[in-house]
Amino acid sequence: MKGVRNIFVVDDDNTQAMMLQDYLSKYSTFTVHIYNSGEECLSHMDLKPEIIFLDYYFDKVPNSTMNVISILK
Repeated sequence: MKGVRNIFVVDDDNTQAMMLQDYLSKYSTFTVHIYNSGEECLSHMDLKPEIIFLDYYFDKVPNSTMNVISILK
């Protein structure tokens, strides 16, 4: 039996993230996790997500958070 299959949704817009989580939960067998920042996402990489949906522009969080290019690296 295969372990839990994870999807990460990384978006500072909680409404958008929850809408995507709701859709993915209805139409897939993955467990969907929502993170509001790249730092939060990276701290949970031990869950080994198979897919990561990463917001391109974090405009609702402080400027001190990681930008998308830094997260991808």
